[in-house]
Amino acid sequence: MKKTGFLFFFILIGFIGLAQNNIQYSLVVSKDGAGDFTSIQDAIDATKAFPDKRITIYVKNGIYNEKVTIPSWNNLLSLIGEDANKTIITWDDYFSKISRGRNSTFFTYYCFG
Repeated sequence: MKKTGFLFFFILIGFIGLAQNNIQYSLVVSKDGAGDFTSIQDAIDATKAFPDKRITIYVKNGIYNEKVTIPSWNNLLSLIGEDANKTIITWDDYFSKISRGRNSTFFTYYCFG
């Protein structure tokens, strides 16, 4: 009986190890489709919540016109640009566009339209 319990335990641990091997800890984002993703947000959304080690997303040169949100549960996530002058993340929310009075800046985080 005890041998069966130990055998089951080691088989279970083996399956857990196999499942964790499918986690990608290094992803590439490229506008031309040469990477794993063409969008930074898609790469972030594909990462594991509460990872056990650092996840690095390498962002190839290009202009990425997207609002990027990193959830608090991705506390071991790094974004690394290929070149500081050629890897650009931009979005066009600003104080006057939101038009919610003197506190509009606090709402530029949210995605409107």
